[in-house]
Amino acid sequence: MQDANIDAVLIATRHNLHASQALAAMRAGKAVFCEKPLCLNESELAALVRASDECSAPVLAVGFNRRFAPMAVQLKQFLSDIHEPLAIHYRVNAGYIPADHWVNDLEQGGGRILGEVCHFVDFLCFLAAACPIEMQAQPVGNAGQYSADNLVASLKFANGTLAQSAISPTATNRLRRSVSSFRRRLGRDSGRFSPDRTGSQRPQTSHARALGTGQGPQGGNAGFCRCAPRQDAARSI
Repeated sequence: MQDANIDAVLIATRHNLHASQALAAMRAGKAVFCEKPLCLNESELAALVRASDECSAPVLAVGFNRRFAPMAVQLKQFLSDIHEPLAIHYRVNAGYIPADHWVNDLEQGGGRILGEVCHFVDFLCFLAAACPIEMQAQPVGNAGQYSADNLVASLKFANGTLAQSAISPTATNRLRRSVSSFRRRLGRDSGRFSPDRTGSQRPQTSHARALGTGQGPQGGNAGFCRCAPRQDAARSI
């Protein structure tokens, strides 16, 4: 941290170390890129906010990458002409992590909600162009196999947008069946437009193939996202 030749620090340690290491780097005047989550509790967050105001560190960035995926950018562009609240359903195949994995250890990983679901909340903020002001979440009953990571969350945003996210570690086959139906309706690998049931135009892209394989455009697990403005003739994707 005291090496003047080092300008930036990338933090990719276990989650319980992120806040203290980010604070040390900021106080040393380094730019910081921290993998999510930035911290595990509100006291750590408050300390980071104070440090960002007091220190000379040029930047503090968190590794929320979902909003930068090509499919996410295209979806944001698709919604750009809508100037009213959205109703969003975001279905996520998160992949299974054993209950004894370090991410599920509340001391080291903070649990999967803090450690991973923060990605999806950030993506919803990106689509809504607002921050959440209310949130409710309920996990599916645990038969001993999961760690409260099989859940449905509902969020309300400052601009009136409503979002529901269904997050499942076991949704792979069901997700692929849903996406297969989605692909058939859109047409495989087509760059053209076709009318939906309301007569509006919607894009068809090769990302449908990425969804169908469960792999995102850059190799990550794909979420299946549908968005519609709250109006009588809803548009969806």
